[in-house]
Formats: sequence, C-alpha cells, structure tokens
Amino acid sequence: MSSIDPPFRADHVGSLLRPRGLLDARQRYQQNSISKEQLRQVEDQHIRAVVQKQEAIGLRSITDGEFRRTFFHVDFLQRLQGVTVSGGIEAKFRSEHGEVNFAPPRLSVAGRLRHVEDIQKADFEFLRSVTSQTPKVTIPSPTMVHFRGGRKAIDIDAYLCDPKLRAGVKERGDDPNRLSRAYAALINSVIDGRPDELTVAVHLCREISAAPGSLRAVTSRSPKCSSTS
Repeated sequence: MSSIDPPFRADHVGSLLRPRGLLDARQRYQQNSISKEQLRQVEDQHIRAVVQKQEAIGLRSITDGEFRRTFFHVDFLQRLQGVTVSGGIEAKFRSEHGEVNFAPPRLSVAGRLRHVEDIQKADFEFLRSVTSQTPKVTIPSPTMVHFRGGRKAIDIDAYLCDPKLRAGVKERGDDPNRLSRAYAALINSVIDGRPDELTVAVHLCREISAAPGSLRAVTSRSPKCSSTS
C-alpha cells in the first residue's frame, strides 16, 4: 500500500458534538437513574441520526461521533489490563472564546499492559450496520500511556513539538528526537500486517491544544499510514 493512498479526498477525525439528549442520558446514567442498556439505546438512536447527517453531506468516511465515549482516550485505554484511572489532570485548550481549562482523568500504568477483552468491536459492528459508506473508528495511540508509570508521570500527553515538554523529556534522560522515532516505530509495528482493505490514518491533535511549537519536530517521523492530518 502506498504511504499516501487515502480512499477519499477529505476525512474528519471522528469526535462530534454530543446532542443534548445524549448528554442528559449520560448524566442520568451517572446518577443511576437509567441502566447501561438504556443508555446504549439512547446512544444507538443518536448515532443513527449523526450517521445519516454525515452521509447526507457527502462524507464517505463515517464515524459514530464517539457518542459512546466520555473522553476520546480514557474510555478506550482504561479497558486495558494494567491501566488505572484516578483524579484529574490540568490541561488547557483553545476555543473561539480563549483558553479553556480542562481536567480529564489521570491514567496510570500499574502493571504489564494486556489486551484482555474486546474494546471497540461491538461499537464498530453497530456502526457498520447503520452506514452504507466506509465505517471508521478512532483509536488512541499506544504512546498515550507512555510515562504513565514507573518514573514520575507527565501531566499531559507528550506533545513533542512543545519546547517546554521537550525540555521535560530531556530532564527525564530521554532524547525527544529519538523518542518521536521510537513512537513512530511502535505505531508501525502495531499496524504492520494489516489487511489491504484496512486504511489507517494518523491525526496529530494540534489546533485546539495550547501547546506551542512547530509540528515539524514530529511530522517528519510520522508512521507509515495512508494519510496524516
């Protein structure tokens, strides 16, 4: 497969704004007012609607809007054996109204990481059943659990384009340039051997992050994927 061979010209990352009805249902679930099965029925309803909206505007890569997740990465990674979730970490994102404080839960590595259960399979199968286009699922990079155990954990993901965080990596005895190469090699090892019909794309979350610096430090070492956004 060519390193630049996307099946369509435009794509979107995957996470869409949660409808009010879905947010309300998630809150009722947290309050033990509805069951997990009832919450999933509400999620199914809103996913069907957002799939129809994506198809109606001509998108050919369809996601479920991540409507079953509270956080992009936490909901997935916490289901790996060896990962624990606790407290919150401080982070900042930019919006049209300025910086926004954000406190997602803190991930820690408490033991050897193992994939012991299906994480995305049922969600993907439902998405595939309700779209006539290419279904797409977003998966957090394995690098997102690096620095989460053993030595002191960093507070936010290793944005290796941020001069301050690059300095922090050096203080821990690592070379940020070598680390970005190691990250790319790790991702490549995960996706090597994939079937020809499976398209993999990498998204570097930069625009809404408050982290400064150029992406050039990491994009020159991007994994072997069909596209990078």
